[in-house]
This record gives sequence, structure tokens and C-alpha cells, in this order.
Amino acid sequence: MGVDFFPCDFCGESICDCGPYITCNDKCYRRWCDKECAKNDGYLVDDEDNASCGYCRNELFTDWKILDYILEKFNLDKEEIVKEMRNES
Repeated sequence: MGVDFFPCDFCGESICDCGPYITCNDKCYRRWCDKECAKNDGYLVDDEDNASCGYCRNELFTDWKILDYILEKFNLDKEEIVKEMRNES
């Protein structure tokens, strides 16, 4: 049985899967190295021990989700954008 490491979803610090960390199991499975990073990502636990983060509640969005939204909203194509960026270089 091995030990896995993964980055904190807020600060990027390495977390060991056998050590202490906080995870949001509601919908997104985000993981944080400590309470401060979890709090900065909007992680909340209510009076009934229901936990969620800003991403689960659609208060925060990943850069990838924002990019996908913009591409779709403005009917843009990734390949066209890459070609345009290469021509500007």
C-alpha cells in the first residue's frame, strides 16, 4: 500500500493522503491542506454538519470553467484562438 500526494486546491501545498487534510465531498471533492485554505475557498459547515464550498454552491468557479463559459458564450473555437495567438507572436 502506497502513499499518495496531491496539491491543496487553494494554495498548491503538497498534501499526503495519510495525513490531515480537509475535503469537500458534497459535489466537487476539492481538498485543502488546512482550515484557512478551506475557508478561503468558501468551505462552510452548517449547524447540521452539512459541508459545502464556494464551488459547490456556484459562488466560485475554476479558471477552466470560466474559460469554457467564455468560449461558448462568444462562440469561440480553441484552435482559432491558438492560431491567432501564434500569428501575434
